[in-house]
Amino acid sequence: MRRAYRYLVDYRWTWRSIPRLILLVAGMAGANVYHVDTAGVDAADRDGSADAPWRTLAYSVSKVPQGDHEIKLGPGLFVESRTSYPESGLTITGAGAEGDDATIIQAASDWSLDGTPHDENYTNYLIAVDSWAMSRSSRAGDFTIRGIQFRSPEDALIDGALYFKDCDNVTVYDCVFEDFKWTAMYFAYDNNVHVHDCFIKNANVVEDRHWSGNIKTWWVRHSEFNNITSRNTIHKNWGVGYKGSGHENTKIHHCSFIGEGFSIEIPFDAEYGVEIYQCTLSSPISVPLPDQTRDPNELGYDYTFWIHHNYMTCSYAVEGPRNHLRISHNFIQITDNVNGRVYSQFGGDTEGPMWVHHNVVENADRSFIWKGSGRLDSVYVYNNTVYLADAGDRAASVLDAWHSEQFGTMDGWEVKNNIFVAAATQRRNFGDTANMDASHNVCLFVENVPGGNFPEQDPGLSLAGEKPFPFYAPAGPSSFVVDRGVEVGFDFVGIAPDIGAFELPAD
Repeated sequence: MRRAYRYLVDYRWTWRSIPRLILLVAGMAGANVYHVDTAGVDAADRDGSADAPWRTLAYSVSKVPQGDHEIKLGPGLFVESRTSYPESGLTITGAGAEGDDATIIQAASDWSLDGTPHDENYTNYLIAVDSWAMSRSSRAGDFTIRGIQFRSPEDALIDGALYFKDCDNVTVYDCVFEDFKWTAMYFAYDNNVHVHDCFIKNANVVEDRHWSGNIKTWWVRHSEFNNITSRNTIHKNWGVGYKGSGHENTKIHHCSFIGEGFSIEIPFDAEYGVEIYQCTLSSPISVPLPDQTRDPNELGYDYTFWIHHNYMTCSYAVEGPRNHLRISHNFIQITDNVNGRVYSQFGGDTEGPMWVHHNVVENADRSFIWKGSGRLDSVYVYNNTVYLADAGDRAASVLDAWHSEQFGTMDGWEVKNNIFVAAATQRRNFGDTANMDASHNVCLFVENVPGGNFPEQDPGLSLAGEKPFPFYAPAGPSSFVVDRGVEVGFDFVGIAPDIGAFELPAD
């Protein structure tokens, strides 16, 4: 029996309530374990054993050779005046990132910053590996960092905490990052990066040269970022949670990005198989690239980006354009940042396809989908439930464009099985449907609805209980939207699909 789709995202979590991954770390056969302690000494006559620990991370990593080794840092504050350059195979473990017994690595207040731009000089980071710049014989890799709090002084910020370039197999988890100039973590040309269960605050507080973010990536592949809480509270102008470009097979999920600017910004480079899901986002997801010419199916992916099952509160929720973009099953509950369109085309020509389906939108401001300059073809808008706010003089059509006649020049738009409800105090236009296949949409307080739809029809939703489900689900079998849709390729119960984001379960 097929049942109605249930949203899984829980947007009420905090850093301390995020489910923690339990990792069983196998003992390292034949590996050496070295110790760093606040009572240690950096001296040649000490071996880093538990009885003769070193004092700083930078000194200890200079003594540990390549191989399957571990450096354990005790609790307390470790003030570092220079960058640590670990060899491949090293695990760096702290006593924990929070509490009285936390391991804290902090940049010294007199750290000498090189003037080279932030993404080109690894000497401005606490821990750094750049395989090419360091003239390593092969790509470095197999690094693990866990259980540490990283920071720099608020009045003497350094660029960032972690820098990995041309590396394979980098894992960072159970760490806290706070107060950096440009980013907490920078990954470039890396494979198999996994960052999880981390908290980041104000690690992107300047805006010079290239915009960065609390996390910064550049051409990473087969990577995953999950259970990350990111906060920007003091950024001078912008502030980004996750800033990256050039991904393949990368997942960003179960994260919370709260702050100014963009929550996630991944613009202007080819992307293949990027999935963003189960995140809480207070600012837009920006993924624009007009005419990404290579089909992701050629590399085995069904999409460039799949943005799904997120909880979003910004009226300017997703910024495109992007070919092979899929936006589905999100709950977009607009509570602030009004004056935006839920989906906005940045500009340029895009042949598509783009799918927008099974989203629930509450208090849509200017419009649901807006197209800027250029073309936007092959857009499939299915089974969304959209309630529009009274937007005053900002209000536009449900489907809108910079110039309304532009819709007549586009090809391949299908708008079916949606619920569009405008505010009773402010009726909206449906939009220019001259070159659009629009049918089986329930429209309430919406004008100029084309034939084949259901104008001025109450959809008969529950409008009670938890949002989005069951609040925006059909109230029961007698609801108007049940079995009123047309088949568009998704599973359904009964003799025809229901209209809207939720399918009424079978008895």
